[in-house]
Amino acid sequence: MLYNQGMARLLTRDKAYPYSIFFVLFAVTFAVQTNASDPLNPIKFWLLGLFSIWAASKIVVDSDIRNRVEHFKQFKFFLFFLILFFVTLFLAFIFTDVKSIGLIGDTGRNLGFLNYLFLGVISCYAAFKFNLANIRALYVVVIFISATLMVYGIFQHFGHDIFRWVTNYNPIILFTGNPDFASSLLGLFSVLIFSMLFMEFGNWIRLLLGFLDIFLLLVTYWAGAKQGLVTAAAGIGFILLIYFWNVNRKIGLTLLCVEVGTGIFSVLGMLQIGPLTRIFFKPSITDRGYDWRAAVGMFKSHPFFGVGIDRYAAYFFQFRSPNYPLLYGYQQTVTNAHNVLLQLLSTGGIFVALSYFVLVAFISVRALVVVRIYSGKEKFAALGIVAGWIVYLAQSIISVDAQVLSIWGWVLGGAIVGLSSKGNFADSETYSKKKNLARARFSKNYLAIRTIIFGTLIASFMLILIPMYRCETLLFKFLQYQRPLNNTQVSIYKGLADQVFGLPLINPNYRKDVSLQVAKQVSIEDSIPYFLKVIEQDSRNTDVRIMVSIGYEELKNEKQAIIYREQVEKLDPYGAENLLALEKDYLVIGDKKSAIRTKDSILKIAPGTEIALKAIREMRV
Repeated sequence: MLYNQGMARLLTRDKAYPYSIFFVLFAVTFAVQTNASDPLNPIKFWLLGLFSIWAASKIVVDSDIRNRVEHFKQFKFFLFFLILFFVTLFLAFIFTDVKSIGLIGDTGRNLGFLNYLFLGVISCYAAFKFNLANIRALYVVVIFISATLMVYGIFQHFGHDIFRWVTNYNPIILFTGNPDFASSLLGLFSVLIFSMLFMEFGNWIRLLLGFLDIFLLLVTYWAGAKQGLVTAAAGIGFILLIYFWNVNRKIGLTLLCVEVGTGIFSVLGMLQIGPLTRIFFKPSITDRGYDWRAAVGMFKSHPFFGVGIDRYAAYFFQFRSPNYPLLYGYQQTVTNAHNVLLQLLSTGGIFVALSYFVLVAFISVRALVVVRIYSGKEKFAALGIVAGWIVYLAQSIISVDAQVLSIWGWVLGGAIVGLSSKGNFADSETYSKKKNLARARFSKNYLAIRTIIFGTLIASFMLILIPMYRCETLLFKFLQYQRPLNNTQVSIYKGLADQVFGLPLINPNYRKDVSLQVAKQVSIEDSIPYFLKVIEQDSRNTDVRIMVSIGYEELKNEKQAIIYREQVEKLDPYGAENLLALEKDYLVIGDKKSAIRTKDSILKIAPGTEIALKAIREMRV
């Protein structure tokens, strides 16, 4: 009785909806900045940062949160595992060679140290704020976002997009930048909507939800990425399994066997084995295998602190399989392991990967608690959150941890921890007395303390956000400039290039873009100093070294070109195209011995190819 009364009082106090979390979910899902070089990822990263700072200032001074940590063991463990993950990730960041990349992340996704710090803080805040009394409000937000994305996806499919996205992919990219991400996001929403069919709604509402779910799955299919359908099937299968298990154990056990068998044959089909190969195999799965093996190679070479946070792209050429360039071309690169755990293992090392694994394992245990402690219609309100998190986890096995997906995964993970607190509430009277005492003690200083914390953190973040914003907007503006026609215009053009190039925290790849534009619009000779500065910032940038080599070759300075092509050979031992150019340079300067050695290297790594035949012909000229 005391437990039930205490829970009733606690739920009454906690019915306040976490509107701030709803806002950040909505904002990150739909955020676009049309005047930026990258219109999607940076603005989502900034929104994550701003909200996490707000949430952190709340967590530090909120007496309710401190009391929850004191009375609920799962919050203590969750905080401990989050802090452990942050500490190990920070140590890996310290050993990252290019600090701007380690802190913010490489261009395209911004998956540096700060990204995971922001996500962890938001997940922690979600754990404290979500419970069964307010979780249904999250489903209302999901309905609105799902319906909007479904309509937008239909417009994209039929060629009526309101934005002019520059993409070579399937047109259904929503606001994710990639049909794979769009498919996974829609798959997650379809599972959340499906769980609502078992909640306390009228028949007409359920009918509308059913139609919404069908159209979500249809748009997911149109996106052309099977991962969304596969992960959605996993989430829906989990919900059905729990439902039938509660209705009839024999039916539940039969369904479990069917799902396990289907899962095994599906995985075999992805590997081109068995009868489901035609349905589940996709060439990109083969690509993932090469990505994963390269990640394992990076880990073996740098087991403790990895190759550097989000530095996968800088090491891919060195650790890619010898067969990879023969299949995909010598300049084809990969910027991510396309598996979150392997990405963290290769770029952060064993301690980061283990701490992340333990964190996921802990949430998995709490998810089992959630499944066990709720019953009736309440069960499916909680079960949908668990199923949505399973979808996020499933897609992370073969995908990139993009913010538009990860924000949902980390919020759902935190919500699972919050929902799992129902069965562990203890001594509610003591809890109330301590909470009231803490409120009285901190009420006078609460606003002042929180303002100081928030102000300090926001000022620190502005030191990152403002340079990033200037970089995105100035680079966008710079890339729009036409070729200068006279010396005055050349001077203005190079001045703008210097302005963008000199921005603090600018990514090396953005500097590469500036350098390349100078080469195209002004001259090769003028661009080389820019390229060399990029190499100073990022000593492993293979693309820039190749560009410098080409520049020197066009200037008939093969001796200088050889220096950089030899460096490329060390960073990209299977780059036969670079070796062929190096062989030609050796022949130009009369170093036939080195040319023969280079030719033999080409024949070894690319036997029987067109490049091998060219290497042989060069020696006969």
